[in-house]
Amino acid sequence: ELTDGRMIEDTAHRGMRAHTGGNGKSLDGQRRAADHVLELAQGGYAPAGIMIEASDTESVVDPNLPFHEALVVVQALRDIKADLYASIR
Repeated sequence: ELTDGRMIEDTAHRGMRAHTGGNGKSLDGQRRAADHVLELAQGGYAPAGIMIEASDTESVVDPNLPFHEALVVVQALRDIKADLYASIR
């Protein structure tokens, strides 16, 4: 609420850790963080954008969301934001 949507949500670092037990890193945590962003956006709390660590190459440091999954999340956020914009016009 304090940013009024003027923020880029990071599902790969802060978000992933917030959605992984013990503040750890996990692919499931990044997926849950992305789902949480979409859930909040549907409720009217849409961020300006989203940052996702995505690659089809396995990472040894941080888990990567498969590229096609990241595109689905980005497209879903785009569609939610388009609907929100259309409703206030």
